[in-house]
Amino acid sequence: MSTNELILYTNVLSPYSRTVMGVLALLEIEYKEHIINPFKGEQKTEWYKKINPKMKIPAIKDGDHCMGESIDICKYLVETRKLKTPVWPVDDQEKTDQMEKDLAKIDELGAATGDVAFKCFFAKALGQKLPPPNEKKKYLDVLYRVYDGLEATLKQRRTQFFNSDDHPGLQDYQCYNLFRQVIDIGLAKLDKHPLLQQWVTACGKVPSIAAVNVKLNKEMKKVKFLMKWVLPIMRCLTCKCCC
Repeated sequence: MSTNELILYTNVLSPYSRTVMGVLALLEIEYKEHIINPFKGEQKTEWYKKINPKMKIPAIKDGDHCMGESIDICKYLVETRKLKTPVWPVDDQEKTDQMEKDLAKIDELGAATGDVAFKCFFAKALGQKLPPPNEKKKYLDVLYRVYDGLEATLKQRRTQFFNSDDHPGLQDYQCYNLFRQVIDIGLAKLDKHPLLQQWVTACGKVPSIAAVNVKLNKEMKKVKFLMKWVLPIMRCLTCKCCC
């Protein structure tokens, strides 16, 4: 299999994309980046369905091999390149078993985060109505209950990251990027979760994560400008109620 034809189909606004981008940076694997714009429905095009039939972001094309799902992609990259790395230590069964358990729990975080981010913020960019305050609170309450569980896990393990004091694992990459999705748009806070606050700070200082954050910060500025100025002006110009 060719290792110099890796293409990553991605969008830095996607937390799952950032997980793969961070791991690629950590492993120093060269790749070509093909940006997919979900707001234009590019993930639903026929050519992309051939890359990822589930029509989700991210996906990769490695030679003739195509696949999606961020965690599966990261595992695949480590295993096929035969790399030794704390992000997915294939030579330590005990740690990988613990990571698998953590990753299963993070699925709950992903669902709760998605509800808050897309139904309470990104829906506006898709031309949909935002939920009333009581419904928004319901989504946030679910998210904070997940945060409570993660806070308890860190308290029990007494480690800086979920599996170690020294190195973040795959669950840290995935979890951190989900946290950033709602924190960056101002919909969630960590005031009542001090260990998670410390964990977020520690993850943000990891070079491979920080490098992706630079790209994310630039894109978030564009999104916030779009939401605050461009969309309202476009709606005003196309509104017929004042004609």
